[in-house]
Amino acid sequence: MASNVYQQNEINFNKKVEEFNKLYQQYSMTQSKQIILEKMKLTHVQAEQQFKFMEIEYSSFNEQNKQEFAQKIRQSKMLYTECQKKLRDLQQDIDKQPQSHHSNIIKKTQPSQISGLNSDLHSQVKQLHQLDSRLLEAEDTQISILDNLRSQKEKLLKAIEDTKEIQSGVKMTQRHATMIKNRESYNKGILMTLVCILTIGNILIIYYKFVH
Repeated sequence: MASNVYQQNEINFNKKVEEFNKLYQQYSMTQSKQIILEKMKLTHVQAEQQFKFMEIEYSSFNEQNKQEFAQKIRQSKMLYTECQKKLRDLQQDIDKQPQSHHSNIIKKTQPSQISGLNSDLHSQVKQLHQLDSRLLEAEDTQISILDNLRSQKEKLLKAIEDTKEIQSGVKMTQRHATMIKNRESYNKGILMTLVCILTIGNILIIYYKFVH
């Protein structure tokens, strides 16, 4: 179940990385570089949220699953780091440009573009709040799962110890039962021997009494 959740988060993460890279390609071919950069920042934050979900799920894996997904989490971290570097480089590129150039870009930007960007910003902010809420819920769920696992582990260990004690008691009882059974057989053998001796003795007495 945990691996399925991880894989779904990984799919969402890769989609956001792909969206980020498409915006990165558009950056060099547009005059509205600041707008593209802001969209890239939002997409990067969304990708970061998905990557955090992946890390939370990965931390809850057992050792076998961690080994299975270790390569994937490393590759995703490399993609995330690469996006960070691209974003940092573009921001430095923007910062190096003269202030007047920024003003000209803003003036040339159509109001519909600005309005659309604002709408996108509000929508993305709302989504980020939802992601933050989901992240907190996921953390609480993981803590609860780990506590339950620890509790179940303690119960299993106690059950194993109890089973060992029961097995030891059963073996001891079996030994006592075998000893009692052997003793009964021994006593029965002695009794039968005595009966035979007494019977033979009585026969001999009767024989000598009537014959002689």
